[in-house]
Amino acid sequence: MRRVAGRVVSTVAATIMAMGVAAPAAATEDVRDVARPDTAASIGSGSDSSPRLLLAETAPLTRYWGSKKDHMSSVFHPGAGYAAEFVLGQIHTTWATGTHPLFQCVTGTDRFTSPQFNCEGKSNIGEIGYAYSAPPAAPNRAFYRCLVRSNGEHFDSVDPNCEGQRLEGLLGYLLL
Repeated sequence: MRRVAGRVVSTVAATIMAMGVAAPAAATEDVRDVARPDTAASIGSGSDSSPRLLLAETAPLTRYWGSKKDHMSSVFHPGAGYAAEFVLGQIHTTWATGTHPLFQCVTGTDRFTSPQFNCEGKSNIGEIGYAYSAPPAAPNRAFYRCLVRSNGEHFDSVDPNCEGQRLEGLLGYLLL
């Protein structure tokens, strides 16, 4: 359990808050008032009285480099062994008009981004967020999935030339 603004939040709810993704109802039910641990606390606003976690509409999508020679893009820090390289742009944390989901996938030790839920036949780790399918009216930039020619490692880039490596395709558009 973790204390947040006078309340104790379960590990699941705290993780969801840190990841910036929509919280399932079961996770919000674990938010308890410290003074009355037998009751759920309502945090947030809404027309009903159900507990809510306030989450950002967008989050920075950051490219990380890992000690196992692996790039990955995420809205949260992947943990020990990874260092942030740069922010690709802002990705929606929930669906918005004109967006499509992106998933974090893995094959061996290579984590990669895919617009396909089945991760192109590889393992799906989870949803990253939602990118625009076409350039939105707001300031934006395209980003791409690339492949290192020498070892087959995937990475995301805002460079359409994939930093001198092989272009695999457009992943979508991120807000600036």
